[in-house]
Amino acid sequence: MYEDLSPVIYDGHKLPFENKQFDTAVIIHVLHHCEDGIEVLKEAKRVAKRVVFVEDTFRNSFEWLVGAVFDSLGNFEFWWHKYRKVSEWRQILAKNRWKITFFDEWGEMGIASLYGRYCMFVIE
Repeated sequence: MYEDLSPVIYDGHKLPFENKQFDTAVIIHVLHHCEDGIEVLKEAKRVAKRVVFVEDTFRNSFEWLVGAVFDSLGNFEFWWHKYRKVSEWRQILAKNRWKITFFDEWGEMGIASLYGRYCMFVIE
């Protein structure tokens, strides 16, 4: 489809791109799987003027537990991922002095609402 595109594999620490090389970076349901998701977010912010990220979130310990179990089973990864509440994300973004230009939070419908809670931030 896009013959001029090819995957770039990086070491998990430093993306092989220049500062602000891209207008936008998109990270969807990735950060909680990373050893250091904040480091990954910082690198994305270094190479892009704007970062859009979507993450699983929770409001209470029940949502955290159910989400962790389903995520582990669904991904066949049997360890706890680093999920964060929206308030934790806001603290991290403020600490790094990143401007939030858009935010949304939503949940799944029906039975999936037990484990499907998400947030999206656009930062500059």
